[in-house]
Amino acid sequence: MVLHSKREGVENCAERVKEFLNGMGLWLNEKKTRMTQTLQEVDGNKGFNFLGYNVRQYPVGKYHTGRNTHGIPLGYKTLIKPSEAAMKRHMDEIGRTIRMETEIGR
Repeated sequence: MVLHSKREGVENCAERVKEFLNGMGLWLNEKKTRMTQTLQEVDGNKGFNFLGYNVRQYPVGKYHTGRNTHGIPLGYKTLIKPSEAAMKRHMDEIGRTIRMETEIGR
């Protein structure tokens, strides 16, 4: 019963997002869009990658927690960091640049 009400909540949220975007002439691509959990692991995934960044929530203690708009502690902190793939691309590019500079300096 709890799972059913959570699913309804997610579907309601998805519909509201679609309506909001439609009002601006935008839409979600159903083939590319998925709902995911950012705090707990689901199917081996935590958070999601978007435009080279990883968005994820981490549980934290009461002194480091984020707060909602009313100042109530949430129990987690949202962190947005470069994704592993983006970091690898960056390090590969740095390696190529160093190798190229080394070859020019010989």
